[in-house]
Amino acid sequence: MSIGSVRLFGQPTGGIGAGLALDGEVAVIRQLLPDSAAGKDGLKEGDRIVEVGQAEGPMVSGKGMPSSDFIQLIRGPVGSPVRLKIVPDGGDESKARIVTVTRAGINPLAQWGEPAGAKVSTADQTLPAWVVPRLAPMRTLGTYLALLPPDYETSTKTYPVVVLVHGTGDSERGFGRIVTDLGREGIIYLAMRAPYTDVGNTISNRGPSFTAWPTEQLPDGDPTFMVARRDCVDWLFDAVADARKSYRIQPGRVTLYGFSQGGGIVTSAALIYPERVQLVFSISGSTPPEQLMTTAALQQLKDQRVHLVVIEGKEDQTEYVARTTAFAERLKTAGVVTDFHLVPGKHEIPPDMYRLSREWLAKEVR
Repeated sequence: MSIGSVRLFGQPTGGIGAGLALDGEVAVIRQLLPDSAAGKDGLKEGDRIVEVGQAEGPMVSGKGMPSSDFIQLIRGPVGSPVRLKIVPDGGDESKARIVTVTRAGINPLAQWGEPAGAKVSTADQTLPAWVVPRLAPMRTLGTYLALLPPDYETSTKTYPVVVLVHGTGDSERGFGRIVTDLGREGIIYLAMRAPYTDVGNTISNRGPSFTAWPTEQLPDGDPTFMVARRDCVDWLFDAVADARKSYRIQPGRVTLYGFSQGGGIVTSAALIYPERVQLVFSISGSTPPEQLMTTAALQQLKDQRVHLVVIEGKEDQTEYVARTTAFAERLKTAGVVTDFHLVPGKHEIPPDMYRLSREWLAKEVR
C-alpha cells in the first residue's frame, strides 16, 4: 500500500494523504491519514480513483498503464493541484465526480498516532523513535540456478564450477543468461539470487529484483552490513556444497564471477575464504570494505595464489573508476596475482569485458 509523500531526485514530492491499494486498473483508498488533504476534500475510504489529471491537460486512466505509473501520477510537488475522478465505494461510473486535491507534505508518523515534529527513529525517519527496526539471524532457503554444459547428459566427466553473482536490482535469471556470452562448454555455472528483495527496482523494473544488502534504512557504519556481507558469502559456498551433491562438479577450489555489487561480494569471498577460491572476476565491481582488506588477508590471497581479474569500464562514473583502479593497485602492491583492465564501456558488461572473460575462463578454468 502506498502512503504519503516521498522525495524524488532531491525534490519534495507531496501526496493526497491516503493509503492506496491497486485493484485492477484503479487505485482504491484504503486509509485516510489524519488531517489529510484527501479527507479535507471529501474523499472517503473505499473510494476508487479511476482517472488522474494534473492542473492542465486531459484526465488519464489506468487502463493499459503499469500500476506503479498510475499511482505516481497522483504524486507531485507540494502545493500543486491534482484532479481525481472518483467513483464511490459500491457505485458505478454514473456516480463519478471530479475532485481537485492540493497535494501536501505528509506526516508519516501520523499512522502511528504521532504529531508532526515528533522524535523519529535514528534508523528510519518515517518511524517514531519508539519503533526500532532490528535485524536478527534467521534460518531460510536461498535460490540459485544450476546451468549445465551442453554435453552434461551424454558425458560422465566432471566439470569445474563458476559461481555467478549479480548486481543490485538484478536476479539469478537475468544475470544467469550471460552464460550464452561466456560459453557454456566445459563448465557448470551456478547463478545465485541475492538474499533480499530490492523493492524499488522491483517496481521500476516491473519484475523480481534482489540485493545483497538488507533493505531497512540502517545508520552508516552499522555492523549489520558486515554480518549481511558474510552471510551472503557463506551462502555462495553453501550453494556450491549443495550442487556438488547433485552434479558432477570437480573437487577443489571454485571460480567466482561478479558484476557491480556482485563484484564486491566475490572479492569479499576471496578475502574471507582464500583457500576455497581459485579465480575471481570482478566486473565493474564495487570494492570490499576496509575491514576485510587487512594486511593478513592480502597476504593470504598471495599465499593461496588466488588470481583476481578486475575489469572496469572507462566511461563508468569517475569515482568508480578511481576506486577500482586503487583497489587493483593495492592488490598488486601486496603481491596478489592481479590482472586489471580498463576497457571501453560504462557500468555494464560490454563486448571487451566478455572477450576478456572468455579468454581467462578458457585459460584458467576449462
